[in-house]
Amino acid sequence: MKDILEKQGQSYGLSVVGEATSGEEGIARYDELKPDVVILDIGLPGIDGIKVAKKIKEIDENSKIVMCSAKGQLFTILESLQAGASHFVVKPFRAENLLEVT
Repeated sequence: MKDILEKQGQSYGLSVVGEATSGEEGIARYDELKPDVVILDIGLPGIDGIKVAKKIKEIDENSKIVMCSAKGQLFTILESLQAGASHFVVKPFRAENLLEVT
């Protein structure tokens, strides 16, 4: 996802301001950087993406979160949206699909 954003994001007005490799780190990076958009995978080491989304929403209820996962079941999508995600992108996806929802 980072590669997609770095290579094609500029034409959409996007740039990468931070990256995290675990749920805990993602929450800390959000709190530190306050990005315009957060792209989260559900399957993160440590705290999963659903819990990270909830925590980010506690920090900033206006945060924009895009959830990505290979788990495209309706329950997973609904759980992500209830946690605060504004969009859900199922993997594998085309770069344009990710860029259009951010």
